[in-house]
Amino acid sequence: MNPLDNLDEKLKGYVLSLESTPIDVYNLSSTTKRSEAIRNVSEFFYAKEYEQVLPSFCTELHLEARVPTHIIERSIAVCIGEEFFETLPDLHICKYCGKIEQYPDDERPCANCGRLGLSRLTPKTFPEPWYPYPFPRKIDPWTDIYLQVEEILRQTIYYDKEIYYKIHALWIIATYLVNLFDTVPYLQFIGPVQSGKTKALEVTALLSYRGVLLSSVSPAALCRMIDHYKITPCVDQAERIFDQKRDYGIENYNIWTSGYRRNQYYVRASQENTEEVELKRVFGFKALASTRTFDEAIAGRSIIIKMKEGYPAVDNPKFLMEDIQRVRMQLLYMRLFAKGMIDSHIYKINDYDIKGRLKEIYLPIIAVADFFQLDLDDLVKFIEKDGIEKLRELQESLEGRIVAAIKEIIDEDIGQEALSGEKVWIPIKDIAEKVDEHPRKVGLKLKVLDIRRTRTREGVVIDLALKENQEQLKYLFRKYGLSSGLDYL
Repeated sequence: MNPLDNLDEKLKGYVLSLESTPIDVYNLSSTTKRSEAIRNVSEFFYAKEYEQVLPSFCTELHLEARVPTHIIERSIAVCIGEEFFETLPDLHICKYCGKIEQYPDDERPCANCGRLGLSRLTPKTFPEPWYPYPFPRKIDPWTDIYLQVEEILRQTIYYDKEIYYKIHALWIIATYLVNLFDTVPYLQFIGPVQSGKTKALEVTALLSYRGVLLSSVSPAALCRMIDHYKITPCVDQAERIFDQKRDYGIENYNIWTSGYRRNQYYVRASQENTEEVELKRVFGFKALASTRTFDEAIAGRSIIIKMKEGYPAVDNPKFLMEDIQRVRMQLLYMRLFAKGMIDSHIYKINDYDIKGRLKEIYLPIIAVADFFQLDLDDLVKFIEKDGIEKLRELQESLEGRIVAAIKEIIDEDIGQEALSGEKVWIPIKDIAEKVDEHPRKVGLKLKVLDIRRTRTREGVVIDLALKENQEQLKYLFRKYGLSSGLDYL
């Protein structure tokens, strides 16, 4: 009896070839050889990327367009060389009789011999908060997948600008290649009530990699879903989850501000051990819909699509589920087979004068567009315009107005010659008067801006004689796009 009989023949051959010397798995008298064979198979799935999908016999022709979850069974699609192979999840082998069967865990007796001695071979099934994936299918040619994604967006979403369809399609495709990037952009749908935000988010959740549409979510649940299942969260009515007056709002905010960069963890105190902390991997693409933009930190990490009321050809994206599933099976194929081909396109953005945060968030978009040999000129123009709009929003924020007020006071009230003296400071109350805010609120914002305050008999002031304040103000004047002429600082 061959303990690998129930596995796909090609997969079985590949697993056995991992050893330099082939294992005689037919020799049941050798427990050592059987243990090695078991280890080969189980370790294979830890080393290879695989996906939990609908069985291969469930093609788009047989797929129930609305509710594919009526098919309870799932398959494991594993990438070997340039092909996908299919096997069952939860396969266990009995160490005594060699019988392979599906079991939910290894703590139950073998159905064949009745003894306790099961070892897991294939990965266990896991919950699917996203719409189930069909078995992957090959893409030929590659450009077809971009055109198909864009066509679905055109049928289901109304945009008043053509460039939005292009950016949205590229963002969706990039979610399947998240492992290639060190920084990723968020996608924000901003608009008034009944402008199509929720529908755009719903289509995004259906097409993006493991996209999940959420109307509300706790910080702990969001962390777990991203960390364990690598979802692409698509959050509707995001104003609620970012409510800074509540603890959960602050936690959600911190998750999003840290989740756009790889290896930047969300850290929280362990609820089980007061002396330990938990590191959560929250990196990945995320989308949200709201009636307004949020502060600099969220907006600066996002590509913003401004929604306007319109009427697309298809009211309900579920009417296109068969087309959507066909696209998703190809996107899953692309996730595993296009990685090596896209490597040479990742730094295409270096050919353009795009710097800082803009470069970080648009790098995946430009890389995917270049892979599909799309025209990049309209994308670059959009990025340049986005940079101008983000700078204007930055200048209109309270922090921006405070920095502008400091510069104005330096230019008008202090001047270059006065800065050479020993006592050169700006009272906080003078800044508060210019921005029409309470001095205490201005003081808190100065702390955020990392400007050191000094308490004197005349009140709290900014001491411009301090070298650290001079250097920080130079940086802030550049960041907020204020004119030069500050060489005396």
